[in-house]
Amino acid sequence: MFTKEADNTRKNNRCANFEALRIVIMLLIIIGHIMMYSTKLDKVGTVEYYITNAVRSFTMVAVNTFVLITGYFGTNRKWRKLLGLDLKVCFYTWLGVGLAIAFGIHKFNLIKDIQLFFPVITKQYWYITIYFVLCILSPYINTFLKVASREMLKKFILIGAIVFYFIATICFLINANQIVMDAGYGIVNFVYLYCFGYYIRNYYDDTYNTILYIGIYFFACSGTYIVNLIMSEITGFYFDSMISYNTIFTLSGSVGLFMWFKQLRFKENRVIIWLAKHSLSVYLIHMCPFVGVFIFTEIMKVNQLEGYALGRAIIIFPLAIYLMCSIIDSVVEPIIIIFQRNCIRIILRIRNNIVDRKNIL
Repeated sequence: MFTKEADNTRKNNRCANFEALRIVIMLLIIIGHIMMYSTKLDKVGTVEYYITNAVRSFTMVAVNTFVLITGYFGTNRKWRKLLGLDLKVCFYTWLGVGLAIAFGIHKFNLIKDIQLFFPVITKQYWYITIYFVLCILSPYINTFLKVASREMLKKFILIGAIVFYFIATICFLINANQIVMDAGYGIVNFVYLYCFGYYIRNYYDDTYNTILYIGIYFFACSGTYIVNLIMSEITGFYFDSMISYNTIFTLSGSVGLFMWFKQLRFKENRVIIWLAKHSLSVYLIHMCPFVGVFIFTEIMKVNQLEGYALGRAIIIFPLAIYLMCSIIDSVVEPIIIIFQRNCIRIILRIRNNIVDRKNIL
C-alpha cells in the first residue's frame, strides 16, 4: 500500500508526464498544420513528397491522443467552465479577425463573416466544437462507464476498434463508403477515445515495457506512411487516405504514444507546467481564422520551402510558434479573465431578469 506522500508523488509524476505529453501533442499538431499549408503534397517522388508524407504520418496521432488524455482523467465540465471556454475562443477569434482587418489581411464582409461571431457553433475550430459536444455528453457517458462492467467495456473497445477503425481502413483502401463518413472528425471518434482512456485508467493492467509502446507508435505510423506510398504507386496519383483519424494505424499509434508517456517518470517541472498551461491557447492563436494562413504562408512561407529547408522548418517553426503563442497568452490572460467575468455577469443578469418576469406573469 502506498503512503500518502508516495501516492502524492506518484500523482505528481503522472501529471508531469501528461503535461509533457500535451506539449508534445501540440507541437505535433503545429507540424501537421505546417504540412497542411505546404503545396508539396502531390509532387510524387520528390524529396518534399517523402518528407511531407512521413511527417504527416507521424503527427496524425496527436488529436486522438488528446482525447485519450481527456478520457483518462475524465471530464464533467459545469456550464460556467464551458461558457468560460467558449468566451476564450470568442476572444481570440474576434481579436485575430480584428487584427486581420486592421492590417489589411482580410476585408470584412458582414454576410460572409457573421459566423465568426459564433466560432464554436460554426465550427471555426473543428476540434473545439466536437470537444464541446463531448463535454455536453460527458455526464451521460460517465454514467454509462460507471455502471458498465470491465468485461462489457473491454468488448465495447474491441468491437468499436473493428467497426469504426479497422473496417474504415479497409474502406479507405477499396474506396468504399464507411459506416461513419467523417474520417474521425466527428463525435463518434471522440466518444470512443474518451471511453478508451477511461478503460486504460481503471482496468488496463499496465505490465508491459515502455519499449513496446514506443514500438507500437513507430510501427503504426510507419504503417500509415508505407501504405500511402504503396497505394500511390498502384493508383498512379497522390494517395493519403491513411492520414485520417479513424484508421486502425492512427488509433494504434495514438494508444502507443499515450502509453509511452504514461510510463515515463520525472519530477514536476515549472517550465513544462507553464508551457502545457498554454497548449489550448497555442492552438487557438496559431489557427485563428485568416491569421493562421497569414503566419504560415506570408511570414514563414512554408508553401515556398523545398527540399531539406522544409525539414529544418519542421523543427524550428513549431518551437517558435509554441513559444510566441504562450508568451502572447501570458500577456493577454488577465484581459481574458476580466472579459469572461464581465460576460458571465451580464449573462447571469439577463437570465435572472427573464426568470423574474416569468414569476411576475
